[in-house]
Order: sequence, then structure tokens, then C-alpha cells
Amino acid sequence: MRLHALLLILFIGLELQAQFIDETATHNFLAVGASPLFGNGVAAADYDGDGDIDIYVSSEKDSPDQLYRNDNGQFVPIGENVGLGSMKRSRMALWLDIDGDRDLDLLVAGDCHLDADDCDQEILTRLYRQDEGQFTEVTNASGLREYGAKNRIERIGGLAAADINGDGYVDFVQVLSNHGIEAFINDGTGVFTEQAEELEMDIGDYYYWQPFFHDFNSDGFIDLYCNIDFDGNQLFLNSSTNVFDERSKSTNSDNAFNEMGITLGDIDNDGDFDIYSTNSENYLGNDVYNILLQRNDGSVHFNEVARSLGVEQGGWGWGATFFDYNNDGLIDLGATNGWYAEEPDQSKFWVQQADRSFADQSSEVGFDDLLNAVALISLDYDRDGDLDMIQTIKGYEGEQVPLRLLKNTISEPDLGNYLVVKPRMDGPNHFSLGAIVTAYMDGIPHPRIIHAGTSFYGQEPAEAYIGVGNYSIVDSLSITWPGGETSWWFDIDVDQIITLTDEAVVHRPIQLSAEQMGASVQISWKDISSNETSFILQRSTTEDFSNPMEIELAQNSTSVTDTELPDVSKVYYRLRAANAITSSRFTEVVDIDYTVLSTEKRLDEFRIYPNPTSSFIILESIRDVNTIRLYSISGIQITLSNRLEKLSKRMKLDLSGLRPGVYLLKVDGNAQRLIIK
Repeated sequence: MRLHALLLILFIGLELQAQFIDETATHNFLAVGASPLFGNGVAAADYDGDGDIDIYVSSEKDSPDQLYRNDNGQFVPIGENVGLGSMKRSRMALWLDIDGDRDLDLLVAGDCHLDADDCDQEILTRLYRQDEGQFTEVTNASGLREYGAKNRIERIGGLAAADINGDGYVDFVQVLSNHGIEAFINDGTGVFTEQAEELEMDIGDYYYWQPFFHDFNSDGFIDLYCNIDFDGNQLFLNSSTNVFDERSKSTNSDNAFNEMGITLGDIDNDGDFDIYSTNSENYLGNDVYNILLQRNDGSVHFNEVARSLGVEQGGWGWGATFFDYNNDGLIDLGATNGWYAEEPDQSKFWVQQADRSFADQSSEVGFDDLLNAVALISLDYDRDGDLDMIQTIKGYEGEQVPLRLLKNTISEPDLGNYLVVKPRMDGPNHFSLGAIVTAYMDGIPHPRIIHAGTSFYGQEPAEAYIGVGNYSIVDSLSITWPGGETSWWFDIDVDQIITLTDEAVVHRPIQLSAEQMGASVQISWKDISSNETSFILQRSTTEDFSNPMEIELAQNSTSVTDTELPDVSKVYYRLRAANAITSSRFTEVVDIDYTVLSTEKRLDEFRIYPNPTSSFIILESIRDVNTIRLYSISGIQITLSNRLEKLSKRMKLDLSGLRPGVYLLKVDGNAQRLIIK
């Protein structure tokens, strides 16, 4: 009996031993200014390519931002030494490769919200280009100066980066309070143009918080989810023509609480990603709580399950992160919170159970502080095979506070095996933003997203950290690259960090278009891969391509003119890239309605003259004419009422007032080209 009691005491002691230990004091973290309202963010990435994860910490007006280089688990402040020592008043930063040179550049965004009269910086959003470890500000040259000017007092709600238009280059969005989304498209040289209106993201002024990029419908085109304060959240689905359709209502993702922080993870290992967003629970006098939007069967439809799974109570929530803290193959969830005007909230940590519910084990794992915190990210900063956390802390007006580093000290037998995968592309999106890495054990998927912009004012490293439990071999692993192509690897040893590339992939061409050119069609596209040796163009008279005509085109082709059009009302085109080993998926289908381009026939039954003409034509026919239609070369039908005058066996068609150019005249379905001078 005494032995059983002793074992029970030992068991309880082990259970209650904290796994996350505050290691802030043992590192060289400097205190930074942190807004008492909205705080500051942290961005993590291996900016210098040495294998260790470095961090950039944003700061308020009283001190500069800080860059810490990770030297085998010890952080060294080096911002001033590399050209990053002057930025203040920033909310968050993103590491991204703006020019495709495989060096991570740095975007820093700030504002003077609520402090416009005391704003001491001219530019509040800045871009720094890296060249072998040194940074040079390129805000003006990149086209971003006017979007970061100090007279813009809207609060920065968040940043996120991905290849928005599928051209291979990294773009980004910046969301603002009571203003909207700004979408910056990269021209391939690191020069950005704001195109939210053209992309149809500009749908009104809302209180935007953290956005997140992910291809929710798996069509190869990146989509965007945005948290909204005081209104419904927004889900923008991207089409093949890079027009975004806001679909939150039809997908049941338009929760209208006060969402701020966000993290995506596959809570049920079914291969698709679920959304967790934080809220200001119970402070607004209504039933508000953190939400968990679960997807099933791969469909883009969500069910809110936070309460049924036990993760709804998060206090005044800000940052959150899904990660597998004990490497058991089930993702867990951390969320931090705080509001300076209220009683402190406890940070939360929910551990996923075998039945897929979550148990609040904040105290057990050592993440139960009562700090007024903001950003929360996960990373393996010391490369010891488990994920740690970084938390940023808000200070009162003028107060300087350091970030908080929480080391994961869980050890065997409670810690499972792991695999870290770094997907890297040969093209300009080298760090594969938007890729999905999925490990399979016994057929069960364990997917991870490679992203830039998450949590709240946060960024996690561009690598997939996957807990695999007791498995010593990952049966198979796939990477779905930005654009939708997938690579596979098999029988991978665990407990290692591996880099996998797209060197064997032929990527799908992008931006296929078809345009009428007289009696022919011009087909154009863009190429983001160099691995193909040809392109295969298919033309079909049916949308299902049941009987296509196929044309093989040269490796460097980006357009072709189709002159041998079938005599039907509409044709469909699609394109894929290929080499001797493999081929890409087909592009999305484009169609062209070329009724007015049907094969010209000059029938003996009628003739028109003069042609060319400047004012009228005469139509002569040996038969009764039932229909006469006139079209512009772009396919627009021109109204002929009051233009036709019936003569003896002839008709006169008045063409005055029409612009000079090429037209198509159809008489009972037979077309003839008409030129107006």
C-alpha cells in the first residue's frame, strides 16, 4: 500500500513538472518599447542561412527594433552592425525574399495610431534588402514609401506574404484598422504595386487584424483569410484569373465576434487545415469566445467546434500557435492574452487527447503566466528536437520590456520523435511560401503549412516541424508546392532536419488567356519553371475535353496563334508543361466565344458592296433573308434597328457613326468580313 502511494506521489510530481521554462534571463535580450494597447511582434527565420533560427523584435517609439542572430542557441543583438538599427514604432516584421536571390529581406511595418501628434519617424513601413548579411533600405525604390508615411494614422492590423498572383515572386498584404486590405504585387525585381482593387480585395473598411495565406480549396491558387474586429471574418478565394471572391458566408467562416490572432493546423489528421482565432472573451458584455473552425472531407466548409473540444476560454486573446509540443503526432495549442485595463488573464495551453478533445494543461506545462502579452510563436530555437515558444509582452506607457523565451524541457519517455522538413524551390519563391508538407505514418496524414504571417504580429520559420510519436521511419512524405504540383519521398529516417527541393517538378504554367485576333485566337501564358522541354496545348469544342486537339509547343514558348478554328460557337483551351519524365497539371480552362469568327463564307446567294466602305453597304440576295447581324471584332453585337432600308431585291445598311475597323456581318448565320474606313 505504501509502495502504491509512493508511486502515485512520484507520478503526480512528474505530471506537474513544468515543461516550458522561462530562459529569457540567460540570453542577451534587450528591453524594447511595447505599446500598452496593441503591443509588438516577433518574426523568426534563419536569415543568414547557418541553420539556426534568428529573430527580429519590433519596438515602440522609445527604443529601436532588435535583430538577434542565433549562435548555437544563444542570441546576439546585431541590428546596428548589419544596417537594421534605426527602425522604431513598428508593429511587426516579415522575412521574405523580394528579389529571388535566396537571401531573406525584411519588411517592417509600423504606425502612429493614437499618437499622430508625437510621431518622430517620417516613414513607418520600410523594406530592407539583404546582401550577404548586410541590409540596405529600399523603401523608396520598392514603391512602398507612400504606404508607410507618418500621416497615415491607421493601425497596422497585420502582414502576410505569399505568391498572390502565381508568377513565382513573393507578394504581401498589409491590413489596417478601419481602412482595408492593401495588396502589394511584386514585379519580379522587388518593386511593388498596390492592387487590392484590381484583385477585388478592396471590399470596404473594416477593423482588420491578422491575415493568413493558404490554398483552402487546393486549386493551386493562394487564398486569404482575414480576422475582423466587430464584424464577420473574411475568406477570399483566388481564381485562375487572380480575382478574389469573398466567400466567408457560404463557407460558414464569417464568425462575427472580435477575432484578432490566428493559427492554422490539422486538429484531426484528415489532411486539411482548421482555423483557430482568438477573441476578447466576455469583456464586451456578450457571449464572445475563441473559435475553432473545423473542416471535414476536404470541402471548404467550416463548423465551429471550440466549445465542444474545450478551447474556447482564452481571456482577452491575442497570439496563438498550433504545434505538437510533445511530438506525439497530435497538435497542441498555445494562446496568450492580456488587456492593460482589466485584471490579468492566464495564458493557456491545451494538450490534444487521444479522443481529439483538448485538455487545459497550462499549469502542468508551465504556460500559465498572468502577463499582458501579445504575440506567440513556436520554433525549435536550440535545435534539440522539440518546439519552444517566444512570447512578446506589452508594457505601460514608456515602459521597456524584453520578449519572453520559453524553452521546452520535456524529455524521454514523454517526448516522441520528430522530422523537420525545409522545402525549397529553384525559382524566386525559394522559401516555398504557401507549400504544404505532409508526412504519412500508417496512412495517416500530418500536414504543415509553410507560411509568413501568423499568430498576432508574428512569423514562424519557413520549415515544417512534425512530431511522429514512436515511429522511426516516415512511410512517405509529400510536398504540394505553390501552384499545386506535388513531389513524393519515401522511407525517411526521423530525428533529423532535411531540405527537399522541387528539382524534379514541372510546374504548371500560369495566367493562361485567350484573345480574339480577327478570325484567329491568340493564346498566351506565363512560365514559372525551367524544367519543362515543351508545352502541350489542348483545344476542345466541349468543356470536358472529351475529344481534344493537341499541339506541342517549344520549350520557351509563351504564346501561340490558333488560326484553324472549327466552325462552332465556342472553343476551350488548357495547357500543361512537360518533359521526358513527367508533366504538370493542366492550367485552368479558358474559353472563347467566337460565333462571330466562324469560317467566312462568301455565298453565291448574296453579296455586299462596297467593301471597304465609309458610310453604307448594299446587300444583294437571291433568297429571302431572315436575320442580319453585325458584330465588332471583339464580339459585341451592334444594334441594326433604324439602319436597314429595304430596296428592290436589295438592302441598304447605314454604317455612319461607327468607328473605323474590322467588323463581321452575319447573314442567316454565314459571316463575311466588313471593313469600315
